[in-house]
Amino acid sequence: MQLKVISPISLVATVLLVACSTVPSSSGEFTPEPPLDQASIDATKGAIPDFLEYVWPRPYTTLRLDEYRASLKSTGIENRGIGVALWAHVVDEPNIQISRHITQRSNLFVDGREIDRDTLVVADGLMSADFYDESGHYLYTVRTGPFYLSWAPKLRIGTHEIKFVVESSSGENLEFTWFITITK
Repeated sequence: MQLKVISPISLVATVLLVACSTVPSSSGEFTPEPPLDQASIDATKGAIPDFLEYVWPRPYTTLRLDEYRASLKSTGIENRGIGVALWAHVVDEPNIQISRHITQRSNLFVDGREIDRDTLVVADGLMSADFYDESGHYLYTVRTGPFYLSWAPKLRIGTHEIKFVVESSSGENLEFTWFITITK
């Protein structure tokens, strides 16, 4: 597996995810079954947590199948598949290759099944902090994010549960779940 890193890039995006249990088809696409109940949908209507700036597609978005499939071919990470804008303070460790560190600690699940990292694309945020010694000499730069992570799972028509999980520098698993619906 080769990790693709795009740096730096300015992005404006919104994320949407939809929940339901699925069974992968022989083509690797996710087929929803059974339909979501209202209680499951209501349980994810909370605000996006502070470790994320936003997600795409936006929660409770409905996309046509052809629109979603076209997004998988997008060269702009903010328009591609399913993704998150993750704040760098989640790992909060200076002097590391933070984009690689974040991707090693990040997982995306669709309908309970982990998405392979082979489809993961990462772009680091433009925000950064430069550090200097007492005499004013440059030491290093720390990216503060957000970092944009995008996966390209194949989805079928139906409502899908999307869950993003990242391990923080303290070892805590932070997660956010949302739903999207794909229509004909």
